[in-house]
Amino acid sequence: MRWNRATGVSAIVGVTYFLVLALAATVLGTWTDEEYTLTTTAHGVGFAVQRAIHYELQAPLYFAVLAIWRELDASVWFARLFSIVCATGFYFAIVAIFKRIAPAKPAILGATLVACNPFVLYCAVDIRLYSAALLVSALSWLAFDAGFDSGTSMRARVWFCVLSIVGLYTQYFLGFTLVGFGALLLAKKNWRAMRAYACALVAIGVATIPLLGILRSQVGGSGETTAGVWAILRQTLIHPWLDFVLPFDHSWNHLYLRISYIALITFLVALIVAARPRLRPALGGALVCATVVELLFVAVVLVLHLDLNVRHYVALFVPTIVAGYTLIAELEAGRHRFTGSVFAWTFGILTLTVLVAEHHVLAQDGDTKRVAAYLREQAGPNATIAIFPADALPAYARQYHGPARLVPFPHPLPQGQYDIDEIDVDTEREASSALSNVGAAQHRLWLVMLGTCDDGGFQYGCGNVLAAIADGAVVLQEREFYDSRVYELAVKAPKPDVEKGDRAAMR
Repeated sequence: MRWNRATGVSAIVGVTYFLVLALAATVLGTWTDEEYTLTTTAHGVGFAVQRAIHYELQAPLYFAVLAIWRELDASVWFARLFSIVCATGFYFAIVAIFKRIAPAKPAILGATLVACNPFVLYCAVDIRLYSAALLVSALSWLAFDAGFDSGTSMRARVWFCVLSIVGLYTQYFLGFTLVGFGALLLAKKNWRAMRAYACALVAIGVATIPLLGILRSQVGGSGETTAGVWAILRQTLIHPWLDFVLPFDHSWNHLYLRISYIALITFLVALIVAARPRLRPALGGALVCATVVELLFVAVVLVLHLDLNVRHYVALFVPTIVAGYTLIAELEAGRHRFTGSVFAWTFGILTLTVLVAEHHVLAQDGDTKRVAAYLREQAGPNATIAIFPADALPAYARQYHGPARLVPFPHPLPQGQYDIDEIDVDTEREASSALSNVGAAQHRLWLVMLGTCDDGGFQYGCGNVLAAIADGAVVLQEREFYDSRVYELAVKAPKPDVEKGDRAAMR
């Protein structure tokens, strides 16, 4: 690689990016999924692989690598550092991708905005597989472009096979991009590259045969949803694009903000329609790949009835970003420079605005550090602190070092396999019973509820818990934190069983 001014600027920005992430990571408490990762990778590679497959229900490679990484240092910060390293590598990969898309255009600005995308920053400081998945996805795109799409490098083809295998063993959904790449070559009618690509897919398929057995044992283990078809389609088709191409802050619930956002998107669509950019091969290919990956997500969600969060769509991030950047480059290279500039500036302003809105509190889901500090001040030595949902207990236990006793709510979880049914509170009666049992000794307890318990989230039956509180306890005080709420409750005496009373009266 020839060292020039642009390369030097990219290196400086990349190092600065790494240092900022490393600094931010020191002030963050862990959250539920990170505690799963820490437990899975705490006892060596063999344990990590077994637990990743049978408990986490995930592909095992990330957990095996992180287990090796943590042999050097078992601390939380060092575990998080692996994600930071991957995110920094992802930044340089995006610079390289953008240079290939538009060699005459400065890639540093667009790549920096992508690196500051709220989703990327979320992955960068999270002890989960998503930062590694972003890096593998970006490198795979580079290898595909150099080996099949715009080049015929044999070395790039070999690297593409290696990276694709690594990707599939990291996150199953990354396999969707393989279909997207094939669709891209078909759309361009690049038959020579298609033959070589088919051979690469055979090699990748042979290397990933063991995953078929793993997947067969995992499908149906967790994550089922009862959401309607239209709700699933809306979630699958809209939310990833909003979070990736046009970052959207889900905390913006005010009507005027939503109206402003819809108006802005409408304005951008109108600009594109007015400009009518030619569907050149680069732009058409990027859109085809992104669309195919998106449709595969729709199909899998509908068939398997999965309940996916935005982070699960990580395989869609690079295709959508490449499609968006290619569109801007095509507009600015033609007669519609103004339209491309408006689109680019809008993307930048939205990214920075949402970045401030989502990350100004410097906390992970549940705000475990601040909640723990609050409970240390408020909860006495005889208090009981119940954590809901039950699997959030380890994250709060890591931060809380006070005299009170922490217990899972509504009950402890089995350790054999992750099962969402064991976490959910299915009925108000179940919640009331658990509330009485936990608070029976002194009729007072603290209850920490993770999440906001609105209609739009995956909330583990929190509505039943709130109903049980309203019916069976008095709220002495209530405090809201980032994605969590703390209650001090005086538990009422349990109501007598009417049926037992009637039977006693009949004797």
